[in-house]
Amino acid sequence: MIIISDTGPLISLALIDKLHLLDVFYDKIAIPTAVWKEAKKYIDILELLSLQEFAGRVIRLKTEHLPDFNLGQGETEAILLFDETDADTLLIDDKEARDVAEKRQIPCIGTLGILIAAKHAGYIDVLRPLFLKLLASNRYYAISLLNDILVSENEPVI
Repeated sequence: MIIISDTGPLISLALIDKLHLLDVFYDKIAIPTAVWKEAKKYIDILELLSLQEFAGRVIRLKTEHLPDFNLGQGETEAILLFDETDADTLLIDDKEARDVAEKRQIPCIGTLGILIAAKHAGYIDVLRPLFLKLLASNRYYAISLLNDILVSENEPVI
């Protein structure tokens, strides 16, 4: 299975030391050029050395003319790279970008979906500490959403 990634999930997974989960669930991870440019800024700032290992997964778009989805360049390139490849899934957290992708019938998953799948597959024992670390790292996830997930996973709420 092939997944195209946007910046947000890469940063979030790296912050909680779970970036390796992408290799567990997907045969290939592809990162658009604009996404990599955004992600590289965080390698030094947040000391996300694990993210550097993804440098070899950058793929340049074939198209030079980007449509106006009213999204950032990274999100736009991620959607277009999905269209240009035989990818199975788009890894994206941004709600507006996800809405655009889903209207284009692109299957999406986010950081939280990866973490839930990892728990169900036995790679993670509990989600709550990871959610707390994401929040402490100033990653934006709605507390109500996190608590809904925790309740469904029989874990204490935040």
